Amino acid sequence: MILKRRFGLGHWAAAGKAAFLAAACGRRTPLAVSYLITNRCNSCCAYCDRWRKAGPELSTEQVFELLLGLRRLGTRFLQITGGEPFLREDLPAVAARARELGMHVGVNTNGSLIEERAEVLSCLDHVCLSLDGPPEVHEKIRPRGSHGRVERAVEFVKSRGVPVSLTATLTKFNTDCVDYLLDFAAARGVPLSFQPADVHALSSLRDNETVAETERVRAAFALLAERKERHDCLENGLLELAYMRKWPEQQGVDCAGARLFCRIESDGDVMVCGLKEQGRSHPNILRDGLAAALSSVPLPDCRACFCSARLRMNILYSAFRLNRRVLLDLLKGGGC
Repeated sequence: MILKRRFGLGHWAAAGKAAFLAAACGRRTPLAVSYLITNRCNSCCAYCDRWRKAGPELSTEQVFELLLGLRRLGTRFLQITGGEPFLREDLPAVAARARELGMHVGVNTNGSLIEERAEVLSCLDHVCLSLDGPPEVHEKIRPRGSHGRVERAVEFVKSRGVPVSLTATLTKFNTDCVDYLLDFAAARGVPLSFQPADVHALSSLRDNETVAETERVRAAFALLAERKERHDCLENGLLELAYMRKWPEQQGVDCAGARLFCRIESDGDVMVCGLKEQGRSHPNILRDGLAAALSSVPLPDCRACFCSARLRMNILYSAFRLNRRVLLDLLKGGGC
């Protein structure tokens, strides 16, 4: 189903309305915002360059002002990411403020600081952790000991009653680890989604040295489609998996970027998503004001997406746009 169970009906009603207005009238609503609260990180993953950057960050007061502005403009889903968000001392206050404003608040984290900063969990609706395979595979990309930290973090977050999920990025090291990852998630009763590594390192134009051969990635997504029926933990819908098999070629979906979702960088730059574009400057909320910055993000013409969450929203938007291909695929039973 497109409407995932972790969100309340009120949020999804607002999502449906915003998607309809975006498709029918071209209205922009920052329904889902990914906020990179810091580039700082205590990890150094091979397919990410964010940890290499220092860069300015919004102050707590500026973040509070941003959150208020976003909510007034229609934001329902806030995903706080980094870097490592738990390095921000004000993370509990930021998350609590967003929830007070009625947003669903999630955090992407490597899990290394969760136990020592457990107070943050009471302010969150969801925690997302990355896992790429068994220890010897996961730690080819991430620091030594990081697999065990993710395993402990999953159990710790669950013990606090906070929903937790896993994301696996398919690289040249782990396309044959699909069954391990599904079994890991199933044994712990947590949702798991898959997505391919992009050709560029995250937040960079550097070639991503971990990218797998296209055919290996497509074979992994084909296997996931076969496993879908007996693995309730697999979050990717059948239609998502089918479209992921086409990556990096066009998937036939319409991008909802800058219409329904956007990304705000730690310095206030506003982008469609985390993909960097050579030589392009971006609107900035501090320089231009929030509403003006959001409205001036160039509309993308991208028709392929590697991010599972954004692809899901693109499918919803495409359905409202009466995208013939997407509608036919949905009618065939390709649930999302």
